[in-house]
Order: sequence, then C-alpha cells, then structure tokens
Amino acid sequence: MRVNKALPAFDYWRLTPPQLYSKLSTKPAGLSEKEASSRLASHGPNELPGKRVAAWEVWVRQFKSPLIWMLAAASIVAALLGDVVDAAIILAILLLSGVLSFYDEYRSERTVEELARRVSFKAVVMREGVRREIPVRELVPGDIVVLSPGSVVPADLRLAEAENLEVNEATLTGESLPAVKHARILKLVRGLPSQLANCAFMGTVVVSGDGLGVVVSTGGDTQFGQIAREAGRKRPVTEFERGLSSFGSMLMRVILVLTLTILVVNSLLRHNYLESLLFALAVAVGLIPELLPAVLTVNLSKGAREMARKNVVVRRLSSIEDFGNMDTLCTDKTGTLTEGTVVVIHHLDLDGKESREVLACSVVCNSAREDRKTTNPLDAAIWEHATRSGALSMLRHFSRIADLPFDYERKRMSTVVRKDGKTLLLTKGAADSVMAVCSHARLNGREVEMGRVRAKLHERFVNYSNEGYRVLAVAERPIAKKARYTESDERKLTLVGFILLLDPPKHDAKASVLSLHELGVGLKILTGDNEHVTMKVASEVGLQFAGSPVLGAEIEKMNDAQLRKAVEANDVFARLTPAQKLRVVGALRANGRVVGFLGDGVNDAPALRAADVGVSVEGGVDAAKEAADIVLLHKSLHVLATGVSEGRRVFSNTLKYVYMMVSSNFGNMFSVVGASFFLKFLPMTPSQILLNNALYDISELTIPTDNVDPAELKRPRKWDTKFIRKFMLVFGPLSSIYDFLTFGVLLFVFNATPALFQTGWFVESIATQTMVIFVLRTHGSPFWKSRPSNALILSSFAVVAAAIALPFTPLGAVFGFVPLPLEYFAFLAVAVLTYLGLVEFAKRRFYAQYEANRLSGRA
Repeated sequence: MRVNKALPAFDYWRLTPPQLYSKLSTKPAGLSEKEASSRLASHGPNELPGKRVAAWEVWVRQFKSPLIWMLAAASIVAALLGDVVDAAIILAILLLSGVLSFYDEYRSERTVEELARRVSFKAVVMREGVRREIPVRELVPGDIVVLSPGSVVPADLRLAEAENLEVNEATLTGESLPAVKHARILKLVRGLPSQLANCAFMGTVVVSGDGLGVVVSTGGDTQFGQIAREAGRKRPVTEFERGLSSFGSMLMRVILVLTLTILVVNSLLRHNYLESLLFALAVAVGLIPELLPAVLTVNLSKGAREMARKNVVVRRLSSIEDFGNMDTLCTDKTGTLTEGTVVVIHHLDLDGKESREVLACSVVCNSAREDRKTTNPLDAAIWEHATRSGALSMLRHFSRIADLPFDYERKRMSTVVRKDGKTLLLTKGAADSVMAVCSHARLNGREVEMGRVRAKLHERFVNYSNEGYRVLAVAERPIAKKARYTESDERKLTLVGFILLLDPPKHDAKASVLSLHELGVGLKILTGDNEHVTMKVASEVGLQFAGSPVLGAEIEKMNDAQLRKAVEANDVFARLTPAQKLRVVGALRANGRVVGFLGDGVNDAPALRAADVGVSVEGGVDAAKEAADIVLLHKSLHVLATGVSEGRRVFSNTLKYVYMMVSSNFGNMFSVVGASFFLKFLPMTPSQILLNNALYDISELTIPTDNVDPAELKRPRKWDTKFIRKFMLVFGPLSSIYDFLTFGVLLFVFNATPALFQTGWFVESIATQTMVIFVLRTHGSPFWKSRPSNALILSSFAVVAAAIALPFTPLGAVFGFVPLPLEYFAFLAVAVLTYLGLVEFAKRRFYAQYEANRLSGRA
C-alpha cells in the first residue's frame, strides 16, 4: 500500500556525505533489513504514481458539450415526430463520437504505465555491509545504491562516491551529451537537475564510471515521478474544443429563442397547441446541426489519410484542427533543427587555419578506435571525421606506447607515441583544462611563452564557446622513454590548436523555418541545452528570434504574470527542466496562443499533453508518443509544415459546413416566424421540414472533399463564435428575402392552396440553400477562380434535382406534396440566379468590412 509519506524537502546537494548519512539516519554500509522494511511501510514502494479512473466516469465526460445535448434532444424529438430513421442516425452519430472520444481519453493512462515500465527493474544496494540485488520498488530513502556502466538510476540519489562517472540525463534535461558527475558539495541555494552535478536522478542512465549514491527521494517524490504525475493529468481543453463548445452554446441560445417564438406565435394565431408544438419542435430539429459530428469525422479522417501520405500519423483525430490552427510551435533543438549528432566542424591551429597536424593529434589521442567500443560522443565524432576525410592514414606515422585515460577531475586524456624517431606526449581535452598545463603555444610556426598569449587564447576559446561550439584543445611535448607514465607528466606542454565540434543544423532546417514563418507559425526553442549552442543553431537556421535567451533559472524566479510577458518577448529558452517547459507552454496558452509542442523524450511528456497539439516522432520514446496527438515519421520541421497546411485544409472545410448550416437554418427559421403572422396554415408540415433538413444534409456531406483556396492556408485561424454569429445574422435574412418573395408569388400569382404553398416553398428552400454553397465556400469568385470539388458539384445538383422531381412522384404524395405548375420553375430559376448574385455581392462587402475591422483591431 502506498503511504506517500514524503521526506521533508532539504538541499541534499549542499550536504557532505557524512552530513547526509546523519540526516537520513543511514551509513556507508547501508540500512539494516529491519530498518528498510520499516521505511518501506512508511514511505511506500518506489514506484511511479498511478491513477485509477473508472471507465464509466470517462464515458460520462464525453457528453458534457452543449452541442451533444442539442443532438440528443433532436434525436428524441425526431422519434416523437415519427421520424425514426432520422432519430436513429443522430443517435448512431452520437454514440460513435462518444466511443472515439472515450478511447482517446482512456488511452492516456498508458503514458504513466510506460513511464512506470522504465523503472521496473532491479537495483544493487548495500544492506548491512553486503551488496544485494533487490527490486527497485523496495528502495527506500537512506538506501546506498551502487552504480556501474549501463545502470538505470533507480531513484533520486545524492552521490557519496563518483569515479569517472558520466550519466545520460536526456530524459530529464534534453541535453544530448552525458553529464559529468562528482561527489563534492554544491553551494546552490535552489537545485535544478541540470545543475546538480553531485546527484543522479531516477530514469537516467550511467554511461561510464562507477559510483555510490544515497537515496534521497523515491517514487512520486522523484524528479521522474513529477514528470509522470504531470504526464498522467487529464488533457486540458484545446482551442478547437473550446471553440466548438462556444459555438454549441451560442447555437443553443438561438434555437431556444426562435423555437419559443414560433411556438407562441403559432399557438396564439391558430389555437392548435399540439400542432404548434410539433411544428416548433420540427423547426428546432431542422436548425440543429446533427450532421456536424459526421462531417467532422469524415473531414478529419480524410485529413488523416492525406497527412499519412506526407509522413504525419494522426493519433487523435480532433488534433488535426488544432494542428492547422497552431500559431506557435515550441520545439527542442536537438534532432529537430539539428542532426542530433555532434560532428567536427573545424580543426584549427593557433593562427586560425585548418590544420592536419591538429586533427592527427586528436585522432591518435582518442578513445574511439576500431578495436574497442566508445561511449564518448566527442571522440567518436573526431574518429568519424577523420575516417570521412581520409585522415586515418596519418595513424601509420605514429606508434602508440601508452595511454593516460580521461577522467573528470583532469578533464583530459593523454597518449604517448613514437613519431619520426621521437617520443611525444599528446594531450587532448577540455580547453581550459589543457591550457592550464601548457607553458608554451605554437604561433606562426614558433613556440612562444604561454604567459604572453594566455589571455588572448583564452578569449579565443570563450568566443568559440559563445558561438555555440564544443571546444577541445590539443597539446604536445617531447618526453623521455620510461617504463611508466603518469598524470604528472602532463606539464609544460605546447598548445597546438583547437577542435571545434557542433551538432549541425539539418540541411532543410532553414527552408523549413521559412515555410513555418510563411504559414504564420512562430517558432520558440525550448531546450535543456546551453544558451550559446542554442543561439548558434537558431541564427544558422535563419530564425529571426526576439529578445535574448531566457534560462531555466530565470523562469524559476518568475511568477505567472511575469512569465506570460517573457514568453511573448523572447523566442529562445535554454537549460529548461520538464516542469519549466510545461510552464512556458501554459503561459503561451494563457496568452491566447494555439500552441504546438514537438518533443521526443520522456522529459517532454508533460508539455506534449499540455499543448493544444502534441507532436512526437517515430524514433521518440514510447511515453512521448503516447502523450502526443501527432507522430512524425521523420523528425523534420519540413514534414511538420506540410502537416500544418493539411490541418488548415481540414479546418477550412469544417467551417464551410458551419457557415452554410447557420446561415441557411437561421434563414429558414426567420422565414417561418414571419410566415406565421399572416398564414392560416403551417408553411411546411413537421415531416416536410425534417425531409428538407435530411436532403440538405446529404448535399453537405461532400464538403470534406472540397478544394480549399490557397489564401485560406496562409495563416492560422480559430473558432470565432462572434464571426459566426455575424455571418448568420447577415446571410440568414438574405435567404429569407427570397423566401418571402416566394411566399408572395405562391399566394398572389399562383393562388396556392396550403399543399401547393408547402410544395413550392420546399423546392425553393432546397434549391437556394443548397446552391448557395458555391458562393459561400470561397472568398473569391465561384467556379472560375475557385473551383469546387466534383463530388460537391454532383451532390448539390443531385439533391436539387431530387427536390424538384419529388412532388411528381408517389413518394411526394406521402409527404403531402403536389405537382407544381411549369411556370413556377421559370420563377425558381430567376430566383436562384438572382439570389446567388445578391449573396456574392453581400459576401464581398462582408469580407471587405471584416478585413478592415481586423486590421484596425475592431474585429
């Protein structure tokens, strides 16, 4: 049973090992079995926090949207009116939508499960002076853990001993190179994982060296546990979901007001309350967009297939909309903007010229040889560079005598060789460490005293570092032959040059950044790497970044309001922890941004879930892919840019259906209210209204196949309920003008009976509201400048033809229709053409005014 009794927080990195033993009531020989059992009962097992959510709770949450309530009500009303087929269709759509949403939300539990699997192994500990292997879940604070190469760190540890210890902390920090560890105390007031060189954290991996660590935190109290807790939280409402909910609420209010108006007017004028109630309910069903979930699903599924062809796999369908609407992308640097591997860029002598001699020394003094494996990526990069450039042939001039291996106290390594009859000591390592043991420097072919040029060379090293390079220095000196060489021989060396390494930008990174910029997507770099490397990469890929780098330590001191300002003013954030990445994403969303987050490590899982759309890559860890909404088959911003365009295509077609539905349905209801004041009969029967609605929906089902204007893809868009309401109030009454014109023609020209009136309005209503899609689907000129898809053309004309033919068939009589006089169709043709022309004129004025208001800030 998990007791969750956490230790009081304390700065364990500031304590010496003896002080830590005292604080945790332990000793170098480890805990006794009795004490370990007692602590296990008190603190609980060392496992990541889990959560159990009842399936029924997740299922109920899928039906909280106002739009869902309206659809459910529409299903009930349709059934009461005798339209069982329509009721069944609506219910089936609701259930399908609920099942898909349920699966998506319930699947999020796998994220925490995946994180838990990463630490489900055994650990070597000291218990009563004896090394024992125990299940990781049995570790407790105060246990002494033994670390060796390949070990996965099983809990958060304060190191008591560290010998050449190097740990890969990419899961926590995103830093691609291993972190050097030691056991000395640190004076930091506030410790962040990237700064705590005397600690090792759960889930990280020992690359080389050995160590002993005292367990200071277990389970959910560890840094890794905090990531798991954040990754397992319920996904926040995305921008698309929030907009859809707002649209549903607005529509519900409109339906309620108009339905009550129709009910009251018809009841007062006709005094047939049951007939008025059924009519009002039928009109309400006609206004409800019952096919919106179906159109969304078809639209999103088509988009997902298109994106899959472009190496973008969609795991959560609704994320496509957010993907297209994204205006800010937060991304790591390593492997996204860069190749993800360190390579040699320059091998320079002290005169700043490329030098084969410097490269030769660095290849000879190197742990990466063909006869042994290496875990040092810098040595491996030098070896690979020499292989590609043909420089390995220089090795034949050297005869190796002895090695002085690298260690993290000296931060350098040395090799003794014979060359041209001379014995030489070659040294390579961190630039400041190597320069510290140099007495001379080779400049312009001469050896000069280091004291005269040390400041100048140190400044050069700092400049290289500030440019983002990893800098190694190479030195040498003649040495006498002897039986044994030691670290004390590394003295009075002559500095000969620098090796500059870099994780280079991808070849398409610059073009990809430009593509995103042209799409209106701002890029922000969130990385655990240092700011100098990050800024170097940012400038090389052409990122026009704002402000200066913001470091994790600075974010830690900011409150939420300060951070919201900082994320708008700056584009580069370095040395971040997972929690800080999460805060940056949250601050951007709080500012109204639609945020995408691209990450592939366990440390990225919380931010992936917190973003409007989380994007991972096929090569990422399972936890990151589980937390993501979209997975790229290639880690490239170019692939991402193509996916954004497809997302916008999907969203544009979704909005077409919404605009058509709200304008035509609102117009119909407005016409019904007006007709109720002067007609002594219903303008359409409830069954005719439901049939009208069904035919219209059939014509709209092909909208997902429609072509999208290039202008619609240029910038991100959001659900804008205010804009939709304006659209409805402008174009709805326009259709009513032609409805009232039709009423007049039917009553005063054709002296229509109730059946003829209902038939004539039914046909005119279908014809106008269906054909107007060709005008409203584009901001430009219909057909000749913006061609609709063949499927949309076919479905629209087929539905209009069916409506015209229906009164002449036996089925028409079932719905109460009668044949229309041929003269009526001449009026209908004129009405449809002039209506489309009026809408085209109004559309141009509407969008011109809206764009002017948008630019002036009044939209």
